[in-house]
Amino acid sequence: MAKPYCSRRIISTSRLGRVTVPESPPAEVARLLREFQREHYEDRADQPLPALHGETPREAAQTQEGSAALDVLLEDMENREQRAPGGLTYDFAELRRELLE
Repeated sequence: MAKPYCSRRIISTSRLGRVTVPESPPAEVARLLREFQREHYEDRADQPLPALHGETPREAAQTQEGSAALDVLLEDMENREQRAPGGLTYDFAELRRELLE
């Protein structure tokens, strides 16, 4: 079985055997994570979501009730991102503008 790739600069093991992750990941890792987040959240704009009663965010944004539900969903996603470790949070401003304005 192949070992997963892991750079020593990204993750290391302390003398006590605990895995440690630096507060600020190296620039290349941060860039890749931001790109992944952007693609992930942009792709979700066209996927039916249970939180929107099976509608896509774009579809939900077409009605007042759907827009309100979408706003709540985006706030929840923003709150989750703010609590994520490592300080790499996704900025939902562009997605919010695209869907709700």
